[in-house]
Amino acid sequence: MISPLPALVVVDVQRAFDEWEAAGKRRNNPDAVARIADLLAAFRKRGAPIFHIRHEGTKPNSTFLPQNSGYTVKGEAREAPGEAVIVKRVNSAFIGTDLETRLRAGNITTLVTAAPSPIIASRRRRGWPAISVSTRASCAMRPGPSTGSDQMATSIRLKRFMR
Repeated sequence: MISPLPALVVVDVQRAFDEWEAAGKRRNNPDAVARIADLLAAFRKRGAPIFHIRHEGTKPNSTFLPQNSGYTVKGEAREAPGEAVIVKRVNSAFIGTDLETRLRAGNITTLVTAAPSPIIASRRRRGWPAISVSTRASCAMRPGPSTGSDQMATSIRLKRFMR
């Protein structure tokens, strides 16, 4: 049976982004983590599947190395008991992980992705319809190739889901 609910995939909500900002790198979405926390609350309220993706750096100077403070997940986006945590070591959560296997096993057909970076959130893979949530205050949707009316309909459906 196909899952009637979309799955939320929360990607790379780690302290490294705060460290980069503190070092002077500009951030275009300072409310991202608060919006992700709102999404987590809505998905948890409905019992929808949630997957947390963590990036683990592989280069010696990476802020995402497990022993570095940047690897730590931000408190607002920490997983709840029973929620899946998947560690990735490349830019895609589908490469070198069991994310695809878990999604297929759960008969999940739609993904909602949320990340502190719009570039990370917009990645689509393996044929799943993916709704990348803008983590700006408006919470507008940006699904993959679509028309403006598709985008508006998706936005309205997800806003209703979050109520």
